[in-house]
Amino acid sequence: MKNIIRSLAVVGGCCVGLFALPHVGRSQNFYFDANAGVSLADDVKLNRFLVPTRGAKLELDPGPRLAVAGGYNINEFVGAQIETGYIFNDVRGVNRGGSMDASLSHMPLLADIVVRYDKPDCKWVPYAGLGAGGDVSVITLDHVRAPNGGVVDGNGSDVVFAWQAFVGARYKFVEKMSIGAGYKFFSAAGATWDVSNTSGDVKSGTARVHSFGVDFNMKF
Repeated sequence: MKNIIRSLAVVGGCCVGLFALPHVGRSQNFYFDANAGVSLADDVKLNRFLVPTRGAKLELDPGPRLAVAGGYNINEFVGAQIETGYIFNDVRGVNRGGSMDASLSHMPLLADIVVRYDKPDCKWVPYAGLGAGGDVSVITLDHVRAPNGGVVDGNGSDVVFAWQAFVGARYKFVEKMSIGAGYKFFSAAGATWDVSNTSGDVKSGTARVHSFGVDFNMKF
């Protein structure tokens, strides 16, 4: 027992020593990150629109994506953050033909691990990351006629599993601020929407979004 306590004390002392080193201290800090850009959404399978709709897909227009995150740099190579944001795409139509006055949006809440190279003597900060969590998927329909002749008007939301991967690079224009560009791939599981003012429901397949945007980071 004494050996275990002694070993833990040694490990604890080493950790305190590492935190006290100047170069390690500079690499450990809280940060804020903001990202804004364009979202390019893949077609989304439409599994049900009041009635089964096998083979139907929603075709989506490009739209905006905004993201904000707060995190902590564990060291100069690894950080962890919580991220949220907003992704929006209008529905251009259905692959079977015909237009649809509708939109699909996402509000994710993700926990990310970020790997980066952030040395004091290097102005560039390349980074990559992976995250997972939940997503509030929202569909809005404006008097859309269903295959059975019914009219769907309203909106619905569903909370589903989501994950993302991202990569990019920023330039440090001052010691604690950097700006750059990056790419994000976002995937949200299929949703089931109980649309307001409608007796039936709408079901979709997996939603996948490719985003390109400007990234700003500020360390504290």
